[in-house]
Amino acid sequence: MAENPTLERRIDAPGKSGASQDDSLAELLAELFPHEAAKPVPYRKRAYIFHQGDPVEAVWCIVSGMVALERIDDDGRMAIFGIMKAGTVLAWQDLMEGGCYRNSAETLSPCDVIAVPCATFRAALHRDDRLVSALMRQVAAQVGAYEEHILRLSTLEVPERLYSTLCSMASSEDNEGDMVEFSVPILRRDLAAMIGTSPEGVSRGIRRLEEMNVAEFSGRSTVRLRVPPRR
Repeated sequence: MAENPTLERRIDAPGKSGASQDDSLAELLAELFPHEAAKPVPYRKRAYIFHQGDPVEAVWCIVSGMVALERIDDDGRMAIFGIMKAGTVLAWQDLMEGGCYRNSAETLSPCDVIAVPCATFRAALHRDDRLVSALMRQVAAQVGAYEEHILRLSTLEVPERLYSTLCSMASSEDNEGDMVEFSVPILRRDLAAMIGTSPEGVSRGIRRLEEMNVAEFSGRSTVRLRVPPRR
């Protein structure tokens, strides 16, 4: 396959992937909800924290691990449209807008999650402007990430979209510039849906990234990925 200098240039300098999480939000929740923060709820991998359509029973903050937000349309098709990491608050918008979960939340790894009862969360929103401001910052970061994702779907080739998505699943920023080994936490068909291609397109993208020496794939889900520093 002929080399593509433009593609390689873009892969060497990816944009930020995923919503930036505000560590101060987790600290604020621990301050506002000490009882709940002292007793995080553990979830095993591939467990559901809540289900689409159910009444909102609590607002959730991810303490550790990764969670996929899933939605099923009227025809029964399921799509993953967000992977959330530690520091993210889930379902508070559902609480404000209608009282039912718009999505399902499935753990992609073992997770610890803080569960804040609805009435307790509402009371904190009314009495502490810091919580409102922190949630608005999270929303702004998530909207920016969604806009960037749409832009990537519209303008980038499949290998670039695959690489950017895999970078968002890699470990911490401390590993930037290194080859990071991790297990891709979603099925290949779900990965294909996230980057706007088919499972066959994912396979071709994997071969391209291996040819460029930015990723090594083994088995069904293990990948070693070069994660360059963000700029």
